[in-house]
Amino acid sequence: MEKQTDIMTRINQVKLEMAELGPMRPGSLSKQKRAWGKTYWHLSYYHRGQGHTTYVSEERVDAVRNEIANYKRFQELCKVLVDYSLELAKLADAETEL
Repeated sequence: MEKQTDIMTRINQVKLEMAELGPMRPGSLSKQKRAWGKTYWHLSYYHRGQGHTTYVSEERVDAVRNEIANYKRFQELCKVLVDYSLELAKLADAETEL
């Protein structure tokens, strides 16, 4: 029972960290160069099975990088949450087998 309480505490901590994440978006940001030398920022991502690209203004680059980082952290936290949930389910299953 103590182990289940510990796992539930960890699950709640992960959920709190998820809730504190700001705006997020998937993708990768890269600086592109046109043939005539002008540069621009380009965001590429997949959403619901479709590829998307968009231009990002110089002013928004830092914000978009932060949103991408938030999305990556969200994905990591999702994996941790599933791991803890599976561990909790295994403990519950073991108790019912007794």
